Amino acid sequence: MSSASMKTIKDTSGKVVGYTVRWRNPQGVKPRQPRRTFKKNQKQLAERFLATVQLRLTAGETGIALESPLTLEDFYTSHYLPRRERESEDKTNESRGSFWGKWIKPELGHVRVARITPMMVAALEEKILSEGFYETAIRVRSLLTSILDAALGLQIIDSNPTAGLRKVRKPAKQERWLSKDDVRRAIEATDDYTRPIVVTLALTGMRIGEAGALLVSNVNLEAGIIEIEASLSSVSKRYRTGSRTKRKATKTASGKRRIVIPEELVEAIRPLVAGRPKQEPLFTSPNGARLDMSHFRSRKWNRLREKAGLPEWATPHDLRHHVASVLFELDVNELKIAAYLGHKNSDITRRVYAHLLSEDTTEVAEALSGADLVSSVLSVDVKGGDGESQTS
Repeated sequence: MSSASMKTIKDTSGKVVGYTVRWRNPQGVKPRQPRRTFKKNQKQLAERFLATVQLRLTAGETGIALESPLTLEDFYTSHYLPRRERESEDKTNESRGSFWGKWIKPELGHVRVARITPMMVAALEEKILSEGFYETAIRVRSLLTSILDAALGLQIIDSNPTAGLRKVRKPAKQERWLSKDDVRRAIEATDDYTRPIVVTLALTGMRIGEAGALLVSNVNLEAGIIEIEASLSSVSKRYRTGSRTKRKATKTASGKRRIVIPEELVEAIRPLVAGRPKQEPLFTSPNGARLDMSHFRSRKWNRLREKAGLPEWATPHDLRHHVASVLFELDVNELKIAAYLGHKNSDITRRVYAHLLSEDTTEVAEALSGADLVSSVLSVDVKGGDGESQTS
């Protein structure tokens, strides 16, 4: 069994004068027991070199090669991840695992750490940006930098290929909004299972995680009200002990809200409420378990999108943007739109939907007066400071 160790060198008075790293190569490999000596002020360098030797011997190398055959995935799973998991919280570990598994591993996991180039990293980021995930590109860059910094510290690479890359640039804002016809075709393309979910998203603008977390008790059909008090989040496979999703409180206090729903939605979800226990999920997976958002997006929604002829970029979240755009077209007060969508304040609403705002909203309202807008029945029930209900 190959092994490596570090010994402190002392003089006759017991004063430290240096360090020696020794390791044992496999049978038949010469030198059999090589070593490398470091000065007394190079303890950290000696420790990093020791870790490098141990890592390479564990991977089956003989001696210290000029280029490690370790792939990025080998390094991530055998060295980087175990240490970071001990230092980080579960939420951070789950987020890291998601970015690694979805983006980095498929593109760079098989590449030797020593052969990863700035161009490879830039190509990965361009792919992420092309799919519209600006924040994800930043997080992936940060994770890659951290992984490669660890490899640099162990002398597996001479420099970090992310160091010379320019800052991830936010792409120009593109209008990607579903039209009323798009939403109508989406609803027409639903089946008995997907219709209640799609209609709920299209007529309330709630996030799919919020819809998935709804319980039967959150729905009052007689009053035409839905109370949003929680949200679902996906659980990374690495940290999964049961369900693929978990129900937790909304991200912010403003996310917890009560919304008035139109009659069309009342009728769409009535069969899901009738005769069911109040603590059961309103929407479930086909097998009756809690809604699996990943399955819904990848299977149900994608089939529906193709059948309805929607753009390839369209996701369930774009139904939320559609609702927001309709409310702006109807000249609904920004504060009420923010409350309806569950934004912390109207500044967030204004920033996200700034391009929908006009300096002269009076002209917009007049231009759209009399328009046949499907979602004009949407309203929001917001508790004012005096306790009275304000309805848009």
